[in-house]
Amino acid sequence: MKKAAAVLLAASAVISAGLMSGCDDFKFNPVGKWRFTDEILSNNDVESKHLREDDMVYKDTIYSFGKTGKGNISVQGTEVMEFSYDYSDDTVILHLWDPEKKLGMTDITYKLGENSSGKKTLTRTDTEYDKNEKGEVENVFKHQFVLTKE
Repeated sequence: MKKAAAVLLAASAVISAGLMSGCDDFKFNPVGKWRFTDEILSNNDVESKHLREDDMVYKDTIYSFGKTGKGNISVQGTEVMEFSYDYSDDTVILHLWDPEKKLGMTDITYKLGENSSGKKTLTRTDTEYDKNEKGEVENVFKHQFVLTKE
């Protein structure tokens, strides 16, 4: 009987440790706070505008990722939006409610990286292609949104 109780106690400790630490299957885990630090526009990979946090309209924007797969976005300390998320070793996909979509949800993918200071970053890149009359790509416009781990 003591042996069965010990096995059950050990199993529950392992399960509890796994739930408390988040998913350990990946080298990367987004849990914590990420600050919106950079907004970069480029044309054909030439940077045309780089806004930093002090230049942005929405200053002090924080993305908080919880251990439960849910999080929120706050601007100047006020929560403005909730989200759920999934992640892998190199991406985080935010699932946001979008009232303009028929299904109500939109997914936004961020890629894991590192800035020049060695801090982890998550970057979302929106890309548009300007084509000529023959359908050939003439310009590639990129709009990047960078979150930096606090």
